[in-house]
Amino acid sequence: NPKDMAVTNEFPSIIRLNVGGTHFTTALSTLRKYEHSMLAAMFSGRHLVEMDEDGRYFIDSDPTYFLHILTFLRRGQLPPMETAKEVVKEAQYYGIDALVEQLNQCQPLFGEVVGRQEFVKQVPDYKKNLETMIHIAKERAVGSRVSRVTMRVFKEPPETSNPPPDFVTLEHTCTFEYAVSFGPWDASPGVKDLVDCIALDLKDRRFDIRHDKKGECYKAAGRLGGRNFCCERQFFEFTFKWW
Repeated sequence: NPKDMAVTNEFPSIIRLNVGGTHFTTALSTLRKYEHSMLAAMFSGRHLVEMDEDGRYFIDSDPTYFLHILTFLRRGQLPPMETAKEVVKEAQYYGIDALVEQLNQCQPLFGEVVGRQEFVKQVPDYKKNLETMIHIAKERAVGSRVSRVTMRVFKEPPETSNPPPDFVTLEHTCTFEYAVSFGPWDASPGVKDLVDCIALDLKDRRFDIRHDKKGECYKAAGRLGGRNFCCERQFFEFTFKWW
């Protein structure tokens, strides 16, 4: 009787699961493979596990990536690269640290953690500026199908970011108006890399966006030893589509 089984904490060697409406069957030893995981705790005998009307142990979770969790527990096999970002979230939820650690050492997560995230940390006020962009875009969305935000991006050349004593700064107003400014930064990635980071972060937050380069300033920004240095600040327009 499923109702009677629902109050027991003893489990058979073969476990029938209902994960968010999708059925799986696996060995009890598979679920207990990592003793500190949530699944091992659920089926340790220390807790009561809810069952559905057919006697399957119920896990109230999205089943989409559970198969990849189960495959790792069975064979140690990692999920396809294109699913890694979502699977690692499920692995964190289920407390399967071994899978989290292995995924973090592979692409695309390794590049995301040690490459992109470390880069944006070196861009002053990156997160604050990103939120400013979103705020302005939403304000401009009232009664509109799209809204546009222009941003300025600049990675200053060494002569202007750390100028010698005889460097003369020439005050000027950049060619394009802008709502938010990113830079300067001291890291190898360039302007295109930063714009790609901004687009990726916006898309990860489910914004429907595209971006286009408006141009560069090119006005004289400084003079050193009779040589003029042009302003290399670039301008990009992000278009947010709302409906």
